[in-house]
Amino acid sequence: MVTADTLRKRKPLPRLRNISEPLDISFIKKLIWLYFLLLLFEGALRKWFLPGLSNGLLIIRDPIVIWIYYLAFNQGIFPLQNKYLKAILNWTLICGLISLLIQAHRQIERLHRVLH
Repeated sequence: MVTADTLRKRKPLPRLRNISEPLDISFIKKLIWLYFLLLLFEGALRKWFLPGLSNGLLIIRDPIVIWIYYLAFNQGIFPLQNKYLKAILNWTLICGLISLLIQAHRQIERLHRVLH
């Protein structure tokens, strides 16, 4: 039940960015350059310069790109109204759900084999 106290405790919705405000995206640009440089030199770093850190270098780009997306979304510059991006997000959700269902089915089959 919604009471006056719960209404007062709710967080306000984030305000939309005002177009007239200056937008500082220099940090996002630096992260994009970092991602691009890692993309170019990751193979050489893993093979010749830092072979001991091969696994770490293999996954270092993923958190950086997720961080870029997060910052872009928070600053209101992520293109949410793009129809192609919406289609990709929908396919991602569908494939993720199918993957979860397949994994759950496999677990149920294993449990069934153990019990019988």
